[in-house]
Amino acid sequence: NVGLVWAGLDLKEFVLALLHRGAWQGQQVTAEGLITDRNIKERKHTDDYGGTSYTYTYWVTFDFSTAGGPVRLKAKVDNQRYEQLKRGQPVKVRYAQEDPRLALLEWEQDW
Repeated sequence: NVGLVWAGLDLKEFVLALLHRGAWQGQQVTAEGLITDRNIKERKHTDDYGGTSYTYTYWVTFDFSTAGGPVRLKAKVDNQRYEQLKRGQPVKVRYAQEDPRLALLEWEQDW
């Protein structure tokens, strides 16, 4: 999952860091993907005075095919992007051929 935390970075930040440093070795492949699900995670926060606030995290799930078979990943997006993306919508995905879990969607940095 793209939302996993690894060494203090979420996976998207980790992949971007690898790309930036040229450390993503091997073949990079572009594939056509499809948005398969959308969801919002709500987190409730209570301060020391009993006040309550909420934060929201927006997620899209996308599928794409690789030579090794289908892959399904989940990506955190901002609210504006979440509102633009619908189930069944095609998206371009760039991934590491040796590990398709290292993937970026077309609008993410270093595309």
